[in-house]
Amino acid sequence: MARFCGMVESIVLYMAHRRQLAFLDTEIRSLEPQNRARYVALRDYLEHMLLDTVEEGRAQGVFTTPIPADAVRSVLVMCQGVANWFREDGPLTAEEVAERHVLLSLGTVGHPPAVTGGGAPPFPRRTPAGRGAAPRGSSG
Repeated sequence: MARFCGMVESIVLYMAHRRQLAFLDTEIRSLEPQNRARYVALRDYLEHMLLDTVEEGRAQGVFTTPIPADAVRSVLVMCQGVANWFREDGPLTAEEVAERHVLLSLGTVGHPPAVTGGGAPPFPRRTPAGRGAAPRGSSG
């Protein structure tokens, strides 16, 4: 489960911090054939890594989704969507968005505590500077 959570967190943080690059998927048709093939291969590799992790979790009884391939595609689309709406000056930090997406993704793949609302978040809660803490560069 930790590997799945880390992967989802990484994808969301990438989408939030590298929004210009994240839009490449919508422009794939504009790539030269060789670059398009390379991009598709990397995208498919990421999807298969996530799918292998979910299938392993199913075998261990950690995840219960009856349709792992569809669940993984749903998770990826949800994570990629962050690039469309996330703003650095918005109400949530990228880390908070990632934490929420990890919880939503755990529900999507059928992790029982996430589905029933029980259990603690899969990683510690953070208090980023500038959101409930002293502003950056402040002495406090």
